[in-house]
Amino acid sequence: MALMDKLSKIAKSVSDEAVNAAKKSGELIEITKLNHAISAEEDKISAILPKMGNICYQRFKNGENIDPELLNYCNKIEEIKAGIATLRQKILDVKNVKICASCGSELAPEIVFCSKCGAKQESSPETTAVEEMKTCPQCAARVPLDSAFCTSCGTKM
Repeated sequence: MALMDKLSKIAKSVSDEAVNAAKKSGELIEITKLNHAISAEEDKISAILPKMGNICYQRFKNGENIDPELLNYCNKIEEIKAGIATLRQKILDVKNVKICASCGSELAPEIVFCSKCGAKQESSPETTAVEEMKTCPQCAARVPLDSAFCTSCGTKM
């Protein structure tokens, strides 16, 4: 009889552990589902934040008053955009082309009328005085021949 009591206790213990394991497994599944739902909601926020930023930046560009803290970010964006414009101009210089202001086509510097849209091209000092420029050894920017320092990076010429 003692053996049967021991076996009965072991069976009950195993049964209790199985129930406990099933309960824990169910909790883990529920927690995973909730964490997934939280992640989906956070993704929605992440999609909204850039839209808010774009609205703020457009207000800045339109000359509207914005929060001073946000103004700093808008000014930083303007600095970055100026840097991008400089880099794009350097690409054009390396390729020895200019961009049509009307249609955006790449053109040889000496072109007077765009071959794509026919717009008259304004001559720029850079394209008419190529011989009067030298290249910076540090950053490859084009600077006037009489420059002692690079106007882009400050390197002594």
